[in-house]
Amino acid sequence: LTPFEAQSYLRALLAVSAADGISVQELSYIESQAQTLGVSVDALMIEPAADLEALREQCSAETRRMIVRDCITLASIDSDYTEVERATVQRISEQLGVSQKRVEAFEEWTREYWEVVQRGEHLVRDED
Repeated sequence: LTPFEAQSYLRALLAVSAADGISVQELSYIESQAQTLGVSVDALMIEPAADLEALREQCSAETRRMIVRDCITLASIDSDYTEVERATVQRISEQLGVSQKRVEAFEEWTREYWEVVQRGEHLVRDED
């Protein structure tokens, strides 16, 4: 990602997490992503609003889809993908030109992912 794309990506994550209050898990995810991208999340917290329409023309469809996917992952990380978060993801996906069909596919993929994670945790904890 270019510096502009990285900052926009992180601002999108911040917008989703702020929709219903940033949880510890969400903040940890954002900080991890920021560190990976070499961006200070503290500076972005001052100005978290994300107008992503500029990204629609400046980055690939794959990058735009990745942003939406990761917003849904982030919103689900605390096991509570709220309607407020879903509405924020919908707004972001519209700004980025990501279809509703793709958003729904990412939501289903995310639900399936967390179900697999939970089954794995039960396997580790449960006695035979």
